[in-house]
Amino acid sequence: MSKTKKNEAKTQALSTPPQGKSDLALPSELKGSWGADNATSEDIIIPKLLLMHGTSKLVQKGKARQGDLVISTTQSVVGGHEKAVSVVPFYMWKSYVISKKVEGKYQYAREDEYSPAATEPPWEFSDEQGNEFKREFAFNFYCLLKDTENLAPTRLQFKSTSRRAGKMIANHFAACKAQNVPPVTKAWDIASEYVEGDKNSWQAFTATQSSAKVTQEEMYEAFRWYQTVTKSDKKVIHDDGEENTETTDSDTGETKASARSTSPIGQTNAPSSFPTQPNF
Repeated sequence: MSKTKKNEAKTQALSTPPQGKSDLALPSELKGSWGADNATSEDIIIPKLLLMHGTSKLVQKGKARQGDLVISTTQSVVGGHEKAVSVVPFYMWKSYVISKKVEGKYQYAREDEYSPAATEPPWEFSDEQGNEFKREFAFNFYCLLKDTENLAPTRLQFKSTSRRAGKMIANHFAACKAQNVPPVTKAWDIASEYVEGDKNSWQAFTATQSSAKVTQEEMYEAFRWYQTVTKSDKKVIHDDGEENTETTDSDTGETKASARSTSPIGQTNAPSSFPTQPNF
């Protein structure tokens, strides 16, 4: 079989559910999504994988440690320095995270759509009222968390000192696009590391290609979620947890989380719905 036909076969396999796939052992007359007729992607809340810092509220409350990876909606710890969480990324986009300078520290303001340009926009800028802002490029991914009971999507965001980890996965997506294969054929281990600078220290994401195999069920589930989040013109709601109002030291770039909120991406300058093909 030629390489092209093999790639086409892989893609075709994703459109067919694996045999015997069933979330619940229901009799045939009770199967289906009856009762959820009016639910759309607008009603989906996608959690975010949060990286805990010294001033994160969950750390201060003793519910997590610095470097822990926490699901925003459940506040459950799924990884950290010593334990990676395996994920299957299935969708990628880029954005700018805008922070406003308040009393010497940068506080989360909004998230803007990324627009390719010949030159990068300035990192620091001011509005007409003289307020100071900074703009951070971010890699974003929807992914499935492996080895969990619920195969639901989670958002990963890599910016600042974690941008290098996001670039690793983005490079994989670009290679998959060139080869005409879906990116869900590979899993990634996401963990954290302690980074020490000249004056301060902080936590950062790490990303390495996982030795764990992606199952056919996970590929099918990823494809189903890909269709769900891209086919609708409705807003997809992101729960960014306490990171949505983060502050950052202007000297070190260290993230400091301070509150919790739910952020519909359609309420910012980011796209209210995502294109049917990832942008590279």
